[in-house]
Amino acid sequence: MAGHTPIGSLRPYTTGGSTFPVFISSADEAMPFRNRVQNLVEKSLNSQLSRNRWPEHFPVWRWEDRASTTVPAGGNANDLFVQMARESSVTIVLLRDKLRPGTWEELMAVKDDEEVELKVLWFPRRRPRFAPASEVERFLTSDEARNVLYNRIVRPNSELAWQTLAANVIDVLLLALRSTGRRPYVARV
Repeated sequence: MAGHTPIGSLRPYTTGGSTFPVFISSADEAMPFRNRVQNLVEKSLNSQLSRNRWPEHFPVWRWEDRASTTVPAGGNANDLFVQMARESSVTIVLLRDKLRPGTWEELMAVKDDEEVELKVLWFPRRRPRFAPASEVERFLTSDEARNVLYNRIVRPNSELAWQTLAANVIDVLLLALRSTGRRPYVARV
């Protein structure tokens, strides 16, 4: 298992401390996993919190939701997504075989930021035994990714895959529940 060192709680987004945005970063090849993570957060976590009247809420932010937003002057479209990763309480990076520049920028923007919890889930495709390493594998084993912890999930539709996803979402919930008194993102700006 890999990921960066959490500080024991999540930074809330606004004053009041009950909204914890989850930014999902991934290339198009990981679309099924983006949908799976979003559904797990919205239909399992948020629905239960709401039904039981807990104040915590985990809105899911996806880059597709912001793709049509105006690009900042002098910037590029991915600057918006990097900003979303930095503003989130949690950034979940979903990887397959290719590491696109935008996903790399989002991951690198938060990998050493103790204010953002980073979760990296790698779903490698099967490859022939002596085939060269994928882009993602080369990155994850490089010095550049030294502090990046990740979960390698070989069988994406297995019971273990679901348990790993659930464990990461439960970890996010537990970190949020320990966040009383944390300074929110909006107060930092």
